[in-house]
Amino acid sequence: MELRLVAIETDSSTPTTKAADGRAAVESAAIEPPPAPADRFLAKATCEYEAGQVEQPLWMHAATQAGGDDAAVLAGYLRARATALRLAERRARDSSSGRRSRRAPPVEADAGASVTDACAASLDGGRQQARRSARLRRWWPAAAALAIAGVVGWTFIARGADDTGARTAGASMTTPAAGTAARAPAGVGQPASAPAAAPTDAAAQRAERESKVQELIAAGNWNVLVLHAAEWTRKEPANAEAWMHLSVGYANLRQNEDALAAAERATQLAPAERELWKNLGRAGLAAGRPEAALHAYQQAVARDEHDAASLTLVGKLSAELALLPQAKLAYDRALTVSPGDPDARCGQAQVAQKQGRGKEAEAIVRDLRRGGSECSLADSPLLATAMAVPAPAAKSLPQSVR
Repeated sequence: MELRLVAIETDSSTPTTKAADGRAAVESAAIEPPPAPADRFLAKATCEYEAGQVEQPLWMHAATQAGGDDAAVLAGYLRARATALRLAERRARDSSSGRRSRRAPPVEADAGASVTDACAASLDGGRQQARRSARLRRWWPAAAALAIAGVVGWTFIARGADDTGARTAGASMTTPAAGTAARAPAGVGQPASAPAAAPTDAAAQRAERESKVQELIAAGNWNVLVLHAAEWTRKEPANAEAWMHLSVGYANLRQNEDALAAAERATQLAPAERELWKNLGRAGLAAGRPEAALHAYQQAVARDEHDAASLTLVGKLSAELALLPQAKLAYDRALTVSPGDPDARCGQAQVAQKQGRGKEAEAIVRDLRRGGSECSLADSPLLATAMAVPAPAAKSLPQSVR
């Protein structure tokens, strides 16, 4: 008697949905397929089910026959699928019997065993993978912590080695020769020689910068002077000498506001230095700031009462600002320091004329001409007079300014 699979008509509108609902119901009920049976067709059907391969018509037929029992649905489906596999193999064997070659066909028991073994191996591999994943989840935090600790430890060790190497290299560069070190007094270690080398290096760098500045000033290379001095102020922002030379470069490039700002910065850093105040006075004149220039020259005179040139400029600026008594006093002081100074005498004549003492002014002018000096009773250009005073050389500033 031959068994045949009979197809049962179902609602074609929702077969996939019902089969999916049935499968979801089985999965929600935590029903697992039975262990792999001895029947190789049933084993193959079970393996297909585990792999997610489900024949929808057979599943719906099993669901209809089970009447809502989820376990019966799965069992009925597996039996129906095994029957379908058996019939399919029988039909294939019957159709190929006439064309079979003389080679012996494969043994059915071996084929069934291979299917069963493959399914079992697949299931065992899945379970082993799950166990390995569980062990990994259980042990990976400890392994990660151990790895992090190793990296941190190695970092500290490497950093310590780098520091030690750097200190050794620094000591080898800054300490004297071996023979000199051998003669060092007892109790004095090699690192003690390192601070002594720093001033020497700084002094050498300072001497090099000063030499470069003087070379650029002598050549009148004001663009390069500004670049050089700007870099100097960047490296030593508290160095008043660097700011002074930057202002000199700007002034000769006619960048008067920049020159004035640099000169003011220099006086802020070293307010006790007379040359810096004189430089600020020149920058103030070039920028058209007579009040600022007058204050700067007054500060220069306050730091050196015998500075006849600054006293003369205080007189000229005071006269220009209509401060005639202050101008006369400044000229008188300048002539006390430097008797017969032609600029101070000419300034006296100009102040006398403005104060209404014309005869005195003319007498001073005649006296200057007899001595070979020209003097005009009109105001002389202050900027030309101020810029005639040479810019201070780098070596004129004391060590405290640098």
